[in-house]
Amino acid sequence: MLKKIFTKNKKLSLTLIILAVFYLFWTIRSWYGYSYLGINPDSNLGDEFLIWTKTFVWLPLAYLLLKLWYPKNWLKVAGFKTFNCSSLLWLIVATLIPLIYLWLIEIFFPGTYHYKPNWTFSLGFFLIRNSIIEEALFRGFLQPFLNTHLGLWKSLLIQGLLFSIIHWCWWIFVGKFSLNGVMYIWLLGIFWGYVTQKSNSIYPSIVSHTGYNLAMAMIL
Repeated sequence: MLKKIFTKNKKLSLTLIILAVFYLFWTIRSWYGYSYLGINPDSNLGDEFLIWTKTFVWLPLAYLLLKLWYPKNWLKVAGFKTFNCSSLLWLIVATLIPLIYLWLIEIFFPGTYHYKPNWTFSLGFFLIRNSIIEEALFRGFLQPFLNTHLGLWKSLLIQGLLFSIIHWCWWIFVGKFSLNGVMYIWLLGIFWGYVTQKSNSIYPSIVSHTGYNLAMAMIL
């Protein structure tokens, strides 16, 4: 069935080719930065290398794909034009659930995390920008695009998996690759995709993503 969908739908096939080239680029970029140049991904230089590459590659890619397939209503499709009471409710729920999960982990498995109060304006700005860029590509474009062609649950599983895979590209080169990490990021991708779908807005997933990343930056 999936083979027929890909064969008959040129848009879907072309998009997958574009994404394949993007993933290849990201893998080479990760190797070049972390293995060849020896940049520590947890350093300030690593942060800058990451965010500027995303700013000049991920964000234009999301914008071009949205403009290509949805030229008249790309902002609406990506969820940037919707924010109402339902969106606010989903924003609160989506932000609290991952934070409650981290809190429960610490209660039942004390010592798992080590709190490091390293809040700075630059860290917050970095995480907000990072979350917007990732959400724009995966939940802004990929989620509604795949949903149109494959249906809700297939699109959630695939975009969540692709969101997880993009993290593998540099985990492999910095020795952080693990099956648990892969599954965990996959579930987060599915969760944020579901929230975006139900709220019809991208803002809940952006805020939730930012809050989660900020919490992780302070405990890992």
